[in-house]
This record gives sequence, C-alpha cells and structure tokens, in this order.
Amino acid sequence: MKNILAILLMVVIGLSDSNGQTMAWVPSRYVPDAKCKDQTNCSKNVVCYKLKYTPENTGTLTSYTTGFWIECKNTKSIITSNFSCLMEDKSEELLLCDKEGVILFNCSGNSGNVQVTKGKPTYLHQICFEPSNKGGKTNFIKDDLIGLSSSITLESQLSITEEIEYMSKALPNSASFCQDLTANLHLEGSLKSNGMVDLSWEPAKEVEGGIYKLFCKDQNDIMVELGKVESNLLKSDSDVFIYQKEHFLNIYGGYTFFVEYHYGKEVKERSNDFKISFNNDDFSLMLSPNPAKHYTEILVNAPQKTSILNLMDNNGKLIKTIAINNNINFNLDLNAIPAGVYSVTIESDQKVLSKKLIVIK
Repeated sequence: MKNILAILLMVVIGLSDSNGQTMAWVPSRYVPDAKCKDQTNCSKNVVCYKLKYTPENTGTLTSYTTGFWIECKNTKSIITSNFSCLMEDKSEELLLCDKEGVILFNCSGNSGNVQVTKGKPTYLHQICFEPSNKGGKTNFIKDDLIGLSSSITLESQLSITEEIEYMSKALPNSASFCQDLTANLHLEGSLKSNGMVDLSWEPAKEVEGGIYKLFCKDQNDIMVELGKVESNLLKSDSDVFIYQKEHFLNIYGGYTFFVEYHYGKEVKERSNDFKISFNNDDFSLMLSPNPAKHYTEILVNAPQKTSILNLMDNNGKLIKTIAINNNINFNLDLNAIPAGVYSVTIESDQKVLSKKLIVIK
C-alpha cells in the first residue's frame, strides 16, 4: 500500500533539511560545479553522484572521511572514478569481489581550507560507476567502523569533529539511467463534493532531490504558488505526495494546476496540466466582444436579485464598481479605459466569478 503524505494548503508548509549534520549522494547532473564537473557518460553507461554535505557548524572544513560498501558486478568493481572535489584526495578501494562480492570504498579528503556555513550544503566528492543492466537499485551502505565524519575549525580556532548522519537511499541502477533520472512528474487530481481538490504525484527517482512547487492558474491566466515541499521527505519509491486545497465551492471558472521540480535555481521537470472547472448554470458571466475596443456586452446570470460587478486592472486596482440586477445584459463603455488586460468579477451570494477582458485601442 502506498504511503501517503498529506499537506493542507490552508497553511503553506515549508520543510527544511533534517537537524544536525548530514551526508547524501545526489545525481551529479543536478549540481552545476566548475570545480567538479559531472562526468556522467550515458553512451558508456557511466553515471556519477556527488556527496552532499550539510554541516551543523560554521567554520573551515579541513578534512572528511567516509566509508561505504557496494556490490560488485560480475566479480569486478563497478567504480570508474572516485575523487575529492575540494581537497587533496585520500580515497581508497578494497576489492572483495571474489570472496564476498562487495567493495569497501573510502571517499575522503584532507589538507582542506573550505569555508562552510551551518545548514548550507557543500558538495565534497564525486564517484562514478557502471550500473548493472539488470535494473533495480544500487545501495551505498555506510561502513559502521569507518563511519562518516568531518573536521572543522571554528571561528574561535577550536577544532571539532562532526559525526555525520547518512541520508541513505538506493541509487538508480539501470542502463536507462539517463532517461530515468528526471522526475517524470504526472499530476492527478479530483474534485470532491465538499469543494476540496486533491492533487497527487509520485516523487522523483533521484536521491535527496530538490523541491516540488505546486502552482494554480485561473481563467484569467493569473498564476499563484500554492505551496512547496522538499522531496527528501519521502524515502520510498512507492510514496505519493498529496496536496489538498479546500473551499473551492464558492469560486467559479476554470483552473489549471501543475507541479514543478526544482533543484537549486533550475527547473528540472514540469508536470502535465490538470484542469478543473467549477461551473453552475445559475451563475454565469459572458463578455462579447473580447478583445474589445469601445464597449463589451456583459451577460450576467446570478442567483441573487442584486450583484456587484467589479472591473480591475492587471495589478488588482479597482477601476469601476457597478450594482447590477439578476439575469441582465448591458454594454460596458470602454472609451475611457486604457488598453490593457482587465478582470471583470461578479460577486453574488458570497460566490465569485471572474473573466479576463482585453481592451485594445
């Protein structure tokens, strides 16, 4: 059964990295870095990951030591390169493929002078390997004897050693890695009878991913960000993100929802559009012509005898307010209205309906 993460957007929740110092393997292609370029080569079936280090302290990082286990491939090492991005490399590998079918590898560096800031990630190391054609996942298992640690000199010149938590997750391990790396976001949704909208999508396949941002665009092409969540909240490939948006019953018109997957400052993936229409035969608004130059005819069908019509510019500034009767049509004079994009909104019985109006000259 799929594990569910539910977030009510009545309160937008922003979540950060786990408390304390952490390390995790991240796809190299998601980390632009001139000092440590991505060496992934899909044509040669070589994929690369970088070691993301988030410190608990601010100071100068002078060294780091890590130890991991990984399975061999046909009694041979799958590792093609293993090196420090920022320091003198001290990495080593112990091949136990013949007897144990595994490799003990050390990703380490010393003689460093790297400025680090508490809570801000730094990418220390890159490892590249040839994944198996069998598919599935590759596990980088932390060696408990070597562990994960870093040495930092604080501003007070005190030197400390951080024992680091490993944010473990299986790495994609297939010949189609280059195609599978992206989030492949598919957004699904449904409208409930109580006016709640459920939106769901599966998490990205990458390790320790970035941030999902959920957007909504109304019938006037006005777009708002509803919320965001960090993808490392979910650790299982069977997990699903769910957003729930309440109180849509009193908001009429068509709405488009979509999700973007961000890593750093870049948008790595965008989902399909999911559209929902909130219609009511007893509450409607039509504008014709649109775009319009001198006038537009407004046809209103509202549940109350008296309703309020508002004309607002693209910045939300109120231009004109008119009290109107139910089920009428009239011409709205536009001769004194500058060219631009406007919003015509009807408010009736605590319900709201809006249409975009384009004025040309």
